Amino acid sequence: MKHLPVSVVIPCYNCGGTIVRAVESVLRQSAPPAEIILVDDGSTDDTGRVLDRLASGPGMTGMLRVLHLASNQGQSVARNVGWDAAGGKYVAFLDADDAWHARKLEIQYEWMAARPSVAVTGHRTVRVRTGIRDGAFEEPLPEKWMSFRLRPLRMLLSNRIHMRSAMVLRGIPYRFDPRMRKGEDYLLWLEMILGGQEAWLLDVPLAFYFKALYGGGGVSGDLEEMEAGELEVYLELYRSGRLPLPALPFFWIVSLSKYGMRRVIKR
Repeated sequence: MKHLPVSVVIPCYNCGGTIVRAVESVLRQSAPPAEIILVDDGSTDDTGRVLDRLASGPGMTGMLRVLHLASNQGQSVARNVGWDAAGGKYVAFLDADDAWHARKLEIQYEWMAARPSVAVTGHRTVRVRTGIRDGAFEEPLPEKWMSFRLRPLRMLLSNRIHMRSAMVLRGIPYRFDPRMRKGEDYLLWLEMILGGQEAWLLDVPLAFYFKALYGGGGVSGDLEEMEAGELEVYLELYRSGRLPLPALPFFWIVSLSKYGMRRVIKR
């Protein structure tokens, strides 16, 4: 089977309980990637051993490799390490507690390969509220779906690219800000879009997540820290000259309004 020129990067911190599901969803792809890079972000449990065991499994030589960081440095650093080590023309990111539809790489790569000016794409994702069935990764998708270019205002109002859905051109001169531990993905997409890079959203569900976005634990469940990260994103855009000063309070107000709604949802 022909492998796509796509490197899959999965950062992992104390993720031994979910990483096998994530990796299996990549191995089930109808069009497999060139490689899977697991970045152990200084885990303090047995995650490192779990990752090494996956890499030593049958047929994994040359396909799956593990990079161990000496200490926990955050997802930005872990993703950048995997990105810099990638050899594919494209890099697709997946979080260790999420999973992909079996046709995710096939559909997203073919769409981007046909449009070489596009630097990053995302797609819709679906929450799985109960244990996922083995066949759910291969469930039929809509035959027809639309795609939308993500213009600056649309992205400034809301992050439309979840990490579990992101695929980027490997060679673009952008990386996740290593200083940020919340909102680092949102900042990167906005820096790219405001810098003139093309970003698109594919309106087709190609990934799964398994916990509530707000109040369900993990990074997205930490509402206060997530909100602080989003406010910091707008401040960083202002500091770098990408966002004019008069716009800063407007987007802060929008963000705080969304934070209030999330608090209600969490209750």
